[in-house]
Amino acid sequence: MLAQQLEKNELIEFRRIAAYLYKGNNRWKQSVELCKKDSLFGDAMDYVAASGDSDLAQELIAYVCNLFLLCLTCVLAACVCVCVCVRVCV
Repeated sequence: MLAQQLEKNELIEFRRIAAYLYKGNNRWKQSVELCKKDSLFGDAMDYVAASGDSDLAQELIAYVCNLFLLCLTCVLAACVCVCVCVRVCV
C-alpha cells in the first residue's frame, strides 16, 4: 500500500501524505498516530474531528497535555538553574 511506503519515508511531507491517505481510508488511529509522531498537531486535530471518535479525541488531548507538562517541567528546571547560577555569580 502506498501509505505504508510513504510512512517510512525520511521526508516529513511524504509522511504527512501517508497520514492523509490513512484518513481517506478511514484508518483514523493510524493517521493520528503518524501525525503525533511528526508533531503535526493541526493535522491530528483535523483528522480526529473528521473521525467523530471521542475516544481518539481524548487520547490526543491526553498526549498533547502530557507533552505540554513535560515541556513546562523542562522550562521550570532551566529557570531554576539560571536563578541558582545568578545567585552564585553575584
